[in-house]
Amino acid sequence: MVESLKSPWADEKNLDIELFDNLALKIGGLLAGQPSGTVGAVLADVVATWISGHCYSNPEAQEKLRDDLLALHITTVRRLIPLNEIIGLEFGGSQ
Repeated sequence: MVESLKSPWADEKNLDIELFDNLALKIGGLLAGQPSGTVGAVLADVVATWISGHCYSNPEAQEKLRDDLLALHITTVRRLIPLNEIIGLEFGGSQ
């Protein structure tokens, strides 16, 4: 993976690249061809489910962790956009 596009939390010992690729392809296949608004809503729900699973008894710590996860997620998405644009163009995707 290109270093500048690498997820900030995805060091090699914690990220199973093969599992990532398989899941991304499956999820992408399910969402392919669906209306953009539907895809956005589904992805938002998945991210909300992921973030809501991080719970602490301390509400302030929980809120900070969730804010940090969301910021990290947005950073990763921004880093992946250029790569996905290239992949889309190479495989006949539309802009």
